[in-house]
Amino acid sequence: FDPDHSSRAELASNPLLLTVMACVFQTEESLPSRRPELYQVTVDYLINIWSELSAAVAGSLTREEAWTILENLAGEIQGLHGTNLLEEKEARRHVLNALQETRNNAEERRDLCEMFFSSARIGGGVFIEVSKKQWRFVHANIQEYLAARSLIRHPDRLIAKVLPLVENPRWREPLLLTLGIASDHPEIPHELFRELLEALLSLRDNRNSTLPRGALLLVDALSDMSPMSDWLGTQLADALLECYADRQGIGRFVPLQERLESSFGKLRSGWTSIRGNRRMPRLDDFLADKLKHPKTAGCVARLMRVHSWQSALLVREIYEARHFDTPDEDFVIDRTLQTLAQATVPDPTKTETEDEPTPEPSTTEIELSPQLEMRGWLLSRSQEELSEFFTNHPEWLRLIGALFGGWGDWEMPRVLTDYST
Repeated sequence: FDPDHSSRAELASNPLLLTVMACVFQTEESLPSRRPELYQVTVDYLINIWSELSAAVAGSLTREEAWTILENLAGEIQGLHGTNLLEEKEARRHVLNALQETRNNAEERRDLCEMFFSSARIGGGVFIEVSKKQWRFVHANIQEYLAARSLIRHPDRLIAKVLPLVENPRWREPLLLTLGIASDHPEIPHELFRELLEALLSLRDNRNSTLPRGALLLVDALSDMSPMSDWLGTQLADALLECYADRQGIGRFVPLQERLESSFGKLRSGWTSIRGNRRMPRLDDFLADKLKHPKTAGCVARLMRVHSWQSALLVREIYEARHFDTPDEDFVIDRTLQTLAQATVPDPTKTETEDEPTPEPSTTEIELSPQLEMRGWLLSRSQEELSEFFTNHPEWLRLIGALFGGWGDWEMPRVLTDYST
């Protein structure tokens, strides 16, 4: 099981589809990583088997017609049938409607419709009869994929079809797949897909204008889409951060905070670029810039703390943003810096042996070393060296005394004020 490709496990829960995936893997020596591609090869394989089992279907019903029929049926079931079951009488009506796009002769359409159901009873694989005159798809994921394709069949109506479904929970998975298919579909121009993205980004909750429903949907669809642009990454990050920073409004609710934090994690994984020979998260550039502003520095610090993000860029900028810390944010920047400062510093008295090789420095150690030079220096000195240093520097001795209990010193308030500035 690969956690990065959970869709494979979902399909593999069905013995028939597991067998299909195994056959595809044996032929292609790999399986697609994106869900739309995985579902496409699966359905295509099942249609091939169906055609081989029924010579009549192979000779009369084209592959395009088979796809159109299945998409029509899936769209109907997904939209109106919560049980995922469809009566045969109604299913026949949708098959005939689908055939109207390619067949002008009514009698020919009726013959093909009859052939479709009779061959499906023998071994259709995709659309199956589960009881007398009741039909459903072999797997819910296949149905959702075909329903997604039904939305894309007429690209000029794509936006009008998608937007009303955003707040319908039953259509969430098909919409994610729709975005994945549309992101690199040959019949959907780049301009049309950009228009769809802009429409979704401008979509807000009816009850609260700061809740970015469209942006949340898009973030969840990133794993199904082709590589994203910097424009889309910036738009998504802005929408999420605006809501996350609204601590006096809807952003104060913990479940929504957790949802947004999860979305930021997905965005960081999905929005990357190649620098040198490494793939780097582009979200870090966006967040590093937001650390330079008092209104958003605390939110970024909280994200760093939740996700343990410790890239060199973010560590450098949060160190510079320490003056933006406020009690209203529960000193989150200081608490994040404290967490980052808990790097393991090698014991200078310990020598390398064959049994205990010096470990590779952790990412945290490497990134924090420029900002925590004093801590590293203190921890690398012996007690005798530190005692001698503090004895010879009274100002440091007074500060250490104040921090660890202190003593009466009329100059102490002035000294501490100097250090605080």
